[in-house]
Amino acid sequence: MPDPSETRVLVTGGCGFIGSHLVRALVHRGHHVLNVDGLGYAADPRSLADVADDPRYQFLHGDIRDQAAMR
Repeated sequence: MPDPSETRVLVTGGCGFIGSHLVRALVHRGHHVLNVDGLGYAADPRSLADVADDPRYQFLHGDIRDQAAMR
């Protein structure tokens, strides 16, 4: 099994209810997480306040359908 500190995970919709729980669990287990979220009606970035300053967490406000943003 790989070392969690070397694992990079992309989570889409990480500011939603289920996504935010997944993001927090992954970060707390030592994984590096990139959260891509368009911040639609159900998203609340405040739900990730406890990991927002963690160096293993990164947030990208964007739509996964936007090819330029995903590059």
